[in-house]
Amino acid sequence: VICFNGAISACEKCGQWEQALRILGSLPDYGLHPTKNSFNAAIRACGWDGQWQNALFLLGDMEDKVLTPDIITYGAAICSCDREEAWEMAMLLLSQAQYRHLRLDDVAVDAALHAAAEVAQWEAALLLLANMEAIAVPPGQISFNTCIEACAEEQWERSLHLLIQMRSTPRVRPDQITYTSFFNALVLREQWKEALQALDDMQEDAVPPTARDYAAAMSCCRRSAPDVAKALLQRMLNSSVELHSFAYPALIAAARSADEAIELASDLFSRRVEPDIVIETALLARCARDGINKEVVRREATLGSFAAQLLRALP
Repeated sequence: VICFNGAISACEKCGQWEQALRILGSLPDYGLHPTKNSFNAAIRACGWDGQWQNALFLLGDMEDKVLTPDIITYGAAICSCDREEAWEMAMLLLSQAQYRHLRLDDVAVDAALHAAAEVAQWEAALLLLANMEAIAVPPGQISFNTCIEACAEEQWERSLHLLIQMRSTPRVRPDQITYTSFFNALVLREQWKEALQALDDMQEDAVPPTARDYAAAMSCCRRSAPDVAKALLQRMLNSSVELHSFAYPALIAAARSADEAIELASDLFSRRVEPDIVIETALLARCARDGINKEVVRREATLGSFAAQLLRALP
């Protein structure tokens, strides 16, 4: 049996779940009975490819053979349910493990959190986060990040509270993923004041803001505080952040006039950053609001030769 278990484990490491199941199923042909380790390895193999139905079948088959599932069994089964359609099953398996007084690790709990986050089940994710201490699995960085992501689309204020809680939790610090998810929540509601605070918090947490972070903050400002967005652009240019074209579309769209939009786009062009279709779309849309179409711009009749040069460089 040990040799067969080794072969199943090898299949697990190679992601060959089908071969793992074939080996497991062949044991009786050799007069052998699968052990708990046999099933655990096969369930882990199913988990790598999200084969949660097969993992659950093996879990049931294991109990039919009077083999008691352990922490490894439930952990592997829960990880196999880290998919959109299986988040409820992941939560059920967590409950079963608790009923059996099994102490799961943070990997299994975070997998259940992630499954809920994938379908924006923020209430389930927050409930599990609140209960992690009770099941002796303190929430970590991944736990908080997952819940912030789960709340981003509909519950930006909860994302804010989670970030505050995370920053005050010992031995847990936000990272780039934390702030990326948080900015996603802020952009949807254009919460520019919170975005500015987040940029300051990143510096305090030793998480250097990226060009995408600045772009997200500027996007939050583009309607309610366009002057703040310009100040953020200058702050980004004065920093060591590598400049990318995606930092400009929000500013161009919020420009007070076509001339201002052209000036912003020209600044990008002068910095030898390749413009793209997003820049072109934002620029032409802003010019169109002033009655200036693409053909007029290209003829250099209104916006000058540099603007025409800029547009010719666009895809």
